Amino acid sequence: MSPPDANKAHQASRRALARLAVAVGLVVAAPPPLLTWWTGQRGLQQRAVGHARAVAAVLQRAAAGEPHLWRYGAGKTVARQLGSPALTGVASAQLLGCDGKPFGGKRLATVGGGGRGPAAYAAVGATALPVAFIRIEMDGGPLRLAVAQVAALSAAGGTALALLLWLGPFAAIGRAAQRRRAQVAAAEARLRGLGRSSLATVEAERARIARDLHDDLGQLLTALRLQIDAAIARNDASSLSAARARVEEATDGLRRVVADLRPAGVDDDDIAATLQAACSRAEVDLALIVGFRSEGDAGADPVAAAALLRVLREALHNAVRHGAASEVSVRLRTGDDGWTLEITDDGGGFAPAQATLGGLQGLHERLALLGGSLDIRSSKGAGATLCARLPRVEAST
Repeated sequence: MSPPDANKAHQASRRALARLAVAVGLVVAAPPPLLTWWTGQRGLQQRAVGHARAVAAVLQRAAAGEPHLWRYGAGKTVARQLGSPALTGVASAQLLGCDGKPFGGKRLATVGGGGRGPAAYAAVGATALPVAFIRIEMDGGPLRLAVAQVAALSAAGGTALALLLWLGPFAAIGRAAQRRRAQVAAAEARLRGLGRSSLATVEAERARIARDLHDDLGQLLTALRLQIDAAIARNDASSLSAARARVEEATDGLRRVVADLRPAGVDDDDIAATLQAACSRAEVDLALIVGFRSEGDAGADPVAAAALLRVLREALHNAVRHGAASEVSVRLRTGDDGWTLEITDDGGGFAPAQATLGGLQGLHERLALLGGSLDIRSSKGAGATLCARLPRVEAST
């Protein structure tokens, strides 16, 4: 992930966490005022019904006692009832006829000055049939004030909780996600670097093969062609025999190049046997004393054998070319988790800063691609020790 993409992902995650914190704050802040409003409305409605029935009962007794005159004193009767301590929280009262219009053409009584609230009706009748209806409307002002106070407290609590979540757990989650993205970006950068280094190693190997073919086989084949032309021109049998010897020399050179590319025995032989054979050849080719020891059952693994063989060859050649070593000790340890190859020489050694140069860098990268590692310990005049570790990889089924 590139830095701009990582920054965009980080900003997107911060916005998502901020929205989540706000949502949690709203969930906490919204219910209390809504619950207060709902319960308050129900309470006011029930009180309005009770007040309307109480006033209707008083008017009904007045109508029963004075069927024709009660309506003229109805206003005073309602006013007296609304002034009673038992009837509190009433905003207004109105007597309505059976047609729904104000009884007597006017509002009978109004008390208080609060806002509008729930209303209730009750029938007034001197006989079985009602002659009027009393409408009681409650004062909703105190309820609205209480809801506003609860809403303010809930909003403060929800905001505080959202800030705590944003600054606490959510911030920790965001930082952990950012660290994870940074780790992924660093891993991707390392992979790209390994890819480039691997390509460079492949190109260097191709260049080495080309030089070997040009220096060895190319020169031999050129000399062979000239020798054959001369032998044909002179009809010289001895020159033809020399040409045959050069053909055999070129064939041996080709076999050496092929063996360097894919050593014999890597695919089928035990790893320990492959490394021991390489040590035996190095004693002849490099005039070295090479002691080999194997601990545990190394088994056959073509990939691991090829990688460890590259390490062994590079270490042996470096011991001769750069360290002027005369004796090398090679030790292979095999465990459940993989292989460890330790190579120690008695040469002149080298400075630790040189451990990442040339072929050693290629060995580092080759082992890293396989999940392994290469440790190098050396100092001037004290020889060198290379320790290659390679994990065992189970074959997938």
